[in-house]
Amino acid sequence: MAEIDHKHTREIVCPHCGHIQRDSCEFGNGGEEDGEDECGECGEKFSWSRIITVAYSTEKIDSDENEEESIWDRDDHGDDAWCHDPDMGARG
Repeated sequence: MAEIDHKHTREIVCPHCGHIQRDSCEFGNGGEEDGEDECGECGEKFSWSRIITVAYSTEKIDSDENEEESIWDRDDHGDDAWCHDPDMGARG
């Protein structure tokens, strides 16, 4: 029998029969990270867990678009300046 691909999939896949559980985002009322359910195809029970990944994206800001001078471009940061912690690698 062929092995069922049921780990790290886009939808919940029954580990018993391979049935793809549509609308997996609705499992656990959409908010729980894990739970137990029964396959809609074969009726076998299985446990599931929701894996949430966070990713970030950045874009350059064209300096011509920013006519106002940034606080970080000034020499006199005044009371509005953040401390620079060298261990953090950035102002903040």
